Amino acid sequence: MIVQWDEAKRQQVLIERDIDFEQLQDLLFMPYIEDRRSEQPEQL
Repeated sequence: MIVQWDEAKRQQVLIERDIDFEQLQDLLFMPYIEDRRSEQPEQL
């Protein structure tokens, strides 16, 4: 997957919110485990 962004908006968000799109791109490719447990008790 290729992620693209507007460099001017990246700079604006980096200044306003201290979030860097380049760092977020790394997070998108990290593996994750889905928790499939249910909050509902099992019915007997």
